[in-house]
Amino acid sequence: MQRVLKNIVFCWVMHQQSIIDDILSRLDTSNLEVISVSLVCTPEALERRLRGDIEVGLREPDIIARSIERLPLYEFLDTVKIDTTGITAEEVAERIAAL
Repeated sequence: MQRVLKNIVFCWVMHQQSIIDDILSRLDTSNLEVISVSLVCTPEALERRLRGDIEVGLREPDIIARSIERLPLYEFLDTVKIDTTGITAEEVAERIAAL
């Protein structure tokens, strides 16, 4: 069978290596290059972004404390970290594409 996928992007919080490992264990990654990337930012940038979501009703206020508590956990992941603080989505995409 020929593979037709070039990239797979998972877009949700994966703050523990076990989450990433569990997902990857369910995929046939033979003959593929897997690059795990974590998008991180400063606590201040994270709070600012989340407050914007809260203001438009997309999230509840308790998300801020939970999310900031998880930030240090990303240091322990076997991933490439890209600091998104102060850069555009396009710049983030360029950095991912350059990997």
